[in-house]
Amino acid sequence: MAEIAFALAMGFFSILVLTLVSVGSGLTVGPTGSSAARLSVSPAAPIESAGPASEGPLAAPVLQADNLVIYYAGQFFDVALRPVDPKRQSARPGLVLAFDPALPLVETIRAREKISAPDLMVTVLDQRWLDRLKAAP
Repeated sequence: MAEIAFALAMGFFSILVLTLVSVGSGLTVGPTGSSAARLSVSPAAPIESAGPASEGPLAAPVLQADNLVIYYAGQFFDVALRPVDPKRQSARPGLVLAFDPALPLVETIRAREKISAPDLMVTVLDQRWLDRLKAAP
């Protein structure tokens, strides 16, 4: 009877291990320990592209400077912090919309609905961008 209980316990343990391995097999952990891909775009002078050119399922795409639209304080801006019309931005492929991480979800969804790009990518602004936006006139 003990051998049967032991065999059943080993079978359940094997199923548990296989399940855990198969569930976590699609994630790759970056150098910061995060499994999510993040865009890293410097708020410095105009940029040509940013982001790592690594390969893999969660590799960050190369971002062109003219494909970034920033939503801050109820307005849309380009990389040079000039106001832009969200309707005109919708036609560009590979568009990235960046938000303030403290923005309420309802306002984020409303801003997202103003841009009707089919392959729109959404990300959050880092502290350097937030500092630049606060300092802008």
